[in-house]
Amino acid sequence: MNLSGKWEGEYTFGEAFPESFRAKKVPFLIEIKDTDGDLSGTCTDEETMKIFGQPATIEGFAEDGMISFVKRFPYFFAIGEDGSVITDKERESHEVMYHGERLEGQEAYAGQWEIVAAVEEGPFGRTMELVLSGDWHMQKVL
Repeated sequence: MNLSGKWEGEYTFGEAFPESFRAKKVPFLIEIKDTDGDLSGTCTDEETMKIFGQPATIEGFAEDGMISFVKRFPYFFAIGEDGSVITDKERESHEVMYHGERLEGQEAYAGQWEIVAAVEEGPFGRTMELVLSGDWHMQKVL
């Protein structure tokens, strides 16, 4: 199945986010170009359009009923403990990794998304990551 076209969906903020964001559902629109399973395109949603005024980009692949793509914003942003938005145009965006599976008999996918929000040196020389995540789903509209 070629995935080129417009897809509407929704992502949900997981439990590790500040309370004002937890379980919040955000609708999105993705426009995909599918070249033999290699995916590219753009993603827009109200939350990030308020911050950037332009869409995020996506790159990834789809194969055997599975989809995986990375969403990148124009520059860095973070959500503070109080729910405030922090931006830094000098820093690169974090990567939002989406993984999912095709829903049987539908032109639709669902899965999990995650962001590695912080990497720190932990005890005994181990690296520790703070991973923020949530659920997502989308269906083809055009």
